[in-house]
Amino acid sequence: MHFAVHLHLHAEGPPLRVGTGSVADLVAAWEAEERRGKSGVSPTSGNGLTPTKNFIILAKLGGEMLRCIARTTVTVLCLICGVCRGQQNVPDSAIYATFFRQVAQLKSGATVLLNGRDTGLVQPSIQESMRLTDRETEILHSLATDCDTKARTLDDAVRPAIFEARLQLIDSADKPAQVQLIRQRLNDIENRRNQIVRVCIDELRGALSGPRFEVVQAYIWSKKNADFFPPISK
Repeated sequence: MHFAVHLHLHAEGPPLRVGTGSVADLVAAWEAEERRGKSGVSPTSGNGLTPTKNFIILAKLGGEMLRCIARTTVTVLCLICGVCRGQQNVPDSAIYATFFRQVAQLKSGATVLLNGRDTGLVQPSIQESMRLTDRETEILHSLATDCDTKARTLDDAVRPAIFEARLQLIDSADKPAQVQLIRQRLNDIENRRNQIVRVCIDELRGALSGPRFEVVQAYIWSKKNADFFPPISK
């Protein structure tokens, strides 16, 4: 690696060439200067500076460049992490669909059985789990039940078509054009299901005040990798 560094000492004057060469050359010159310095001879380069001063200037300039690059890199990474974190904190349609289904099926106070035996646990209430008011709980349960019913109706209607499409995918493995059409058909079905969920989310957002909707969304996000309403002790 070679360096060619120019210093502008005056705005109107020509650049002062600090030095050109490899690090190894500068180190060798530095060592030579040290040896000659003992005899009273202090060698200089074409710019009037000794190799030692050249080397020090280059080292300082290189250090400043590295620090600048490091600061810029850290700033960019922080911005990227902030954007990603903001996106990750918004539950997607699939997570909401599971949440709505559990809300619709939850039976508050029902005993949890294991192999027909009482476990000493009961299903919690939506209101206590999420710290909602009576009215907010009523709104959530109503919308969740409606969403789950519509999603199940769609699932039942398209189940034969999905099964047939998957069989066709196997038979059409060597027909890329046909495979693309089948996958598009499956994607269209999935988009219809997601649209049902998105409509329910929008209705919930409209029915609750902004801060209260954020409470629901934060709860969903906090439980997204587990049961939304785990059993509690009696």
